[in-house]
Amino acid sequence: MVQITTSTTLSEAAPAKDAEAWAGLKLLDLVDHVESVHHRYLATELPRALALIDAITDEHSQRHPELLHVQRLMHEIQADLRPH
Repeated sequence: MVQITTSTTLSEAAPAKDAEAWAGLKLLDLVDHVESVHHRYLATELPRALALIDAITDEHSQRHPELLHVQRLMHEIQADLRPH
């Protein structure tokens, strides 16, 4: 089993090509971008991911009880992000 840690993932991530461009944006433009791109993506993909997690947990949690913890965490994330 491969262990992925936050520090490993962050250290391997390439820096954003347009990092300087982001720094030069007006705050409203940055907010518009985050809302239109990232919020829309989460609104579409998070329910899909939760449906997959629920199906996998239903099928495999007898042999892999740790899936119940993952499922609970993902639903908590969704609940936390919903009002945002």
